[in-house]
Amino acid sequence: MSCISKIFVILMTLFFILALGCIQELERPNVMTDTITPTATPVVIVKYLERPTIIPSELPTVSPTAAPTIVPASAPAPTANPADSIEWLEIIEPKDDLIVRENVLVVHGTAYPGSEITVNDSNVVTDEKGQFWKGIMLKTGENTINVVAKIRNNVNVKVTRHVTLRSRQPIFLSVREPLSRSLALTQTIPVSGLTTPDAKITVQSKEVEVKVREVPDLPVQELGVFNTEITLTIGTNNIQIVASNAVGQRIQTDLIVAYLP
Repeated sequence: MSCISKIFVILMTLFFILALGCIQELERPNVMTDTITPTATPVVIVKYLERPTIIPSELPTVSPTAAPTIVPASAPAPTANPADSIEWLEIIEPKDDLIVRENVLVVHGTAYPGSEITVNDSNVVTDEKGQFWKGIMLKTGENTINVVAKIRNNVNVKVTRHVTLRSRQPIFLSVREPLSRSLALTQTIPVSGLTTPDAKITVQSKEVEVKVREVPDLPVQELGVFNTEITLTIGTNNIQIVASNAVGQRIQTDLIVAYLP
């Protein structure tokens, strides 16, 4: 059999098989697609709590306060020393360690009715309740106010207040002696000068007393005067003088004095 005949036979055989349905077309595989499952939205459940019912409690019964017993003014005078009690003498004003700028001060207080009151040895009139007022003049600087109550049966009470009067003028410092760049003839020399009445003076870091002097002819009316002595060393001496006040003002003066024995 020739080749052409063989090919013809094969083709006919295939056709015959197809005709009989022996060859079936294979199903195409299904392409699986990703299924996206949507996420469920969370449900928030809010539970409202009922407010608790507040049952008011009964208010306590307030008992009336008994009226205080009033001691008549004719009560017997105390026989013990009442120095630690404000019943016999109380200073309402001024307060202790007060700082003022006005030179007139009113002392106000109350004492045992019928007491004899003195303010800095000056008699003061009291009313029927024992209250008293007294105006006094202050000097620039520190002032001590002594209030004394003399009660019957020789009972005395004393209260002291300290008041500082500040000067209204700006601080100043004027050194009268020694002269700067001078030669001392003695080893001990005086140091003196003028300043405001409420100033604090230190000479070589040591505080020196300031005395208040009235000067009616000057506009300032008052001056502070200081005077002290220092001991020099042989050779050149540096003398430092400082004036200061309670409001923070400060002046410093440096002097040079030589001592050659």
